[in-house]
Amino acid sequence: MRVRSFPLAFAPFVPRKLDARGYMGWGPEEYAAMRKPPERFPVILETVDHKPDHPTEKFRIEAAGGTVTMEDPPRLDGSLAVSRGLGDFEYKGDGQRLASEQKVSCVPDIYEISSLQPGSICVIGCDGIWDVLTAEEVAEYVREELSMEPPTDLGDVAAELLRLCLKKNSRDNMTCMILHLVDGSDWANFPDEMKNYEKLLDRGDQDEDVQTHYAAFLTTSQFPAQALSCDVCKRWLKQMNQCQCKQVFYCSRNCQKKGWKAHQKVCGAKGDGGGAKLKDGM
Repeated sequence: MRVRSFPLAFAPFVPRKLDARGYMGWGPEEYAAMRKPPERFPVILETVDHKPDHPTEKFRIEAAGGTVTMEDPPRLDGSLAVSRGLGDFEYKGDGQRLASEQKVSCVPDIYEISSLQPGSICVIGCDGIWDVLTAEEVAEYVREELSMEPPTDLGDVAAELLRLCLKKNSRDNMTCMILHLVDGSDWANFPDEMKNYEKLLDRGDQDEDVQTHYAAFLTTSQFPAQALSCDVCKRWLKQMNQCQCKQVFYCSRNCQKKGWKAHQKVCGAKGDGGGAKLKDGM
């Protein structure tokens, strides 16, 4: 299969070095901002959008025989709203020009950031986010979420950020990842959890292609095809515990104890101590 259009690419690289140096390279629709806490998040780096009307991009496009229409948003040859990408081969067919000189360049920008402090934040997102929020607004939003006790999961912060952009009527593609530049020990014992799995339960109106992608995501994440949610709190962890009656699952011993009063009436595998024994549900 030939990939005709694949415009997104971003690769942060933070080596474990004493000078806390980081490198970031990205293609067209990806945009990033580095921030550092705690009381406020000053933006210490913003990447430049690869839009056709940017002076550098516009010069290259026109030199390669292309045009930039000043619409909202500006478009390359009246079509593309970005000017760099890994696909879009119809804009890279000039055999007399280098890859970096084509209408659509596949060459990324690379920035080096030095003196990064532990706890710095990197927010990566494509243009649907930055169309409706500034880097400062994103920084403040992330700061407020991370200042809560207990700290909000970074995945939840990213998801809520996308919902905020939808409320602001963003109409472009949106993806988001938030990197917290720490050693990760605070989160080492947190189990993998599948959230918003409710979409998997009601498949009546889902397109077959959507269902296929959901199934592929579960497989890649090493979750079973069927949602095995906790009978008490409804969480779905990668490692679930199952009552020996094989009728219900629990995410923890605590939830099993909470649910036992109701479940014991129908449980067919009561233990000697009056409670169902648990076993791995995976």
